[in-house]
Amino acid sequence: MDASTTCPKCGWAREPGAVECPACGIVYARYSGAPRRPSPGGTDAFASPPPLPAQAALNPYAPPQSTVEASPGQMYTGMPSSNGVWRTGDLLVMQKGASLPNRCVRCNQPASVQFFKKMYWHSPWVYLMILPGILIYAIVAAIVRKRADVVLPLCAEHEGRRKRTATTGYLLVVCGLVSMFGGCPYIDKNNDLFTILFSLGLLIFLVGLIVVSAGANLVVPKKIDDYYVWLRKVSAAYLAMLPPAPPGL
Repeated sequence: MDASTTCPKCGWAREPGAVECPACGIVYARYSGAPRRPSPGGTDAFASPPPLPAQAALNPYAPPQSTVEASPGQMYTGMPSSNGVWRTGDLLVMQKGASLPNRCVRCNQPASVQFFKKMYWHSPWVYLMILPGILIYAIVAAIVRKRADVVLPLCAEHEGRRKRTATTGYLLVVCGLVSMFGGCPYIDKNNDLFTILFSLGLLIFLVGLIVVSAGANLVVPKKIDDYYVWLRKVSAAYLAMLPPAPPGL
């Protein structure tokens, strides 16, 4: 019994001239099911559909895939891979959170220390707020400043210099405070001695702050925004091994 004498869906005997199957109710002319083929046992069975090509097996609702590859955590910029670190002029430009090459940023020698530094920056116009008062400037600067956490690779020599400079600066700050407050007992007894001790102590205190700042700020920010950091005082040899920054940086 071939397909022309049986129902293509259920296999029921097909009456000559019949329009629909009395068993399953399909309309023969409209039925578009899979073609039937004889099974090995002699009974009719549905033919297996041909295998889908590899492209058709993909999920049609999946988002399109890009052929651009980037390392984990690296933003594609259209430039050669730099792990988010570039040079522009005498400045180093880096994405926030990027890792710097493991060489000393001050001399380009192999680094032995990773120095964690919190950096802050605000636009130079904020310094105009000093004119109305230091307190006003401090409030405005704290609101508008940008912050970046940077890990600076340093060699043993420059790490030692940093520690010695910072220690010297802190000692000067302490000596300055001792001198200023040490003259307080002479306010009424000898005003001239008090003035000398306080002035000398204030000078030492300010010098100590400058030395501490110089020791801690081996590399200083030129600019910080929401995504990038521009650094000054980086070794020219260190910058030379970095790729140029993309246009706009």
